Amino acid sequence: MHLELLLRTAGAVTEMKRHSRGVTDFRLRLYWDEFKTIAVALPSKDEQSRIAAFLSDELKKFDALGNEGERAIALLKERRSALIAAAVTGKIDVRGA
Repeated sequence: MHLELLLRTAGAVTEMKRHSRGVTDFRLRLYWDEFKTIAVALPSKDEQSRIAAFLSDELKKFDALGNEGERAIALLKERRSALIAAAVTGKIDVRGA
């Protein structure tokens, strides 16, 4: 998992593109012979664990915000439906709006 996070960084992606072959940018292929020559700087195991824990905590925050947003959207859809139903049934007067 730690290496995967490292390989997703902008610098690593740039380096992998540099070693890739293909006709266009979206058709690039990175073959093993080129991939295995890419040098990466790895922090100590302890630092890797701290970085991974930090990223995990941050991702949990993003997940929580996403869930909160989804709940807010669902609530707004319910309220919209209730408002439309109230207008259609005449419970509220919308003629002057």
